[in-house]
Amino acid sequence: MSLQATRLVECPQYTEHYFLLRRAARSHPEGLQMGPPMSWQEASRLPLCMLTPDMHNRTVVDAAFAAAGVSVQPAMRTNSVLTLVLSAVAGQLCSVLPGALVGTVRHDRELEASPLTGAEVLSPIGFMSHRTARPSRALQAAHALALDIQWLAHA
Repeated sequence: MSLQATRLVECPQYTEHYFLLRRAARSHPEGLQMGPPMSWQEASRLPLCMLTPDMHNRTVVDAAFAAAGVSVQPAMRTNSVLTLVLSAVAGQLCSVLPGALVGTVRHDRELEASPLTGAEVLSPIGFMSHRTARPSRALQAAHALALDIQWLAHA
């Protein structure tokens, strides 16, 4: 394999932040409520639904708890991101989610998301593809979108 074949095109998109998602004390007519900031230490004391240890996002979350000086024994483990959300909707458990996933439940009136603080966990998110002399039209369109100013402002 040539060196040229292993080169990547990188298009940075945004920096991910993490939130504690839980059932709100009361329903909010406009959708997801933003709660007050919460420390990773405070979050560690709550009953958490977390991804299984083999999932990448779990390693990010575990590193954040470790940086805050705490470890967590989840009340429930799953390999489903949907289950993280549904466990919070049910009301007995809380979940730690990246902001992009919190955005997917912004219309749910029963949920509250609190930004997690105290351990700076910032994950850069980007679009990567192999550099190729003749990219497909789909890849050209994806690159154009990934570099579009309006898209980046939205992301």
